[in-house]
Amino acid sequence: MTLNDVRDEIDGLTAEVSSVAADLVSLLRLERELAMAEIQEQKRLAVRAAGLGVAGLELSVLTSVFAGLTLVFALATFLPDWAAGLIVTLLFGGLAFTAAMAAKNSIGGVTIVPRRFFKSVGEDFRWARGLMTSSAK
Repeated sequence: MTLNDVRDEIDGLTAEVSSVAADLVSLLRLERELAMAEIQEQKRLAVRAAGLGVAGLELSVLTSVFAGLTLVFALATFLPDWAAGLIVTLLFGGLAFTAAMAAKNSIGGVTIVPRRFFKSVGEDFRWARGLMTSSAK
């Protein structure tokens, strides 16, 4: 192997490494855009869930007030007023606890960590490592 052959091979490897580096920079830019899009998507889901939760809460408060009054008046026909009020209060307390636990469980699906982004970046680095290893052979 002559000196010119070695130089040509070094130039070829330099060009491949430069190409891989440029591809990696381009991929990282795309990954950044993917991460931003994923964060925006999760933000939209969280805002929507919060809006629906507030609307549901307001309507349930109004319904609960009128249902509670109806129940108190119905129970007061054969119980003392204080007993009817206590029964309805305990019933509504149990319903409020159940609703709070359901809300706590449903918010668990929202995440601020861009999982697809991290998975994609890992794949990109494995791809780049594979290119570097195959180029070295």
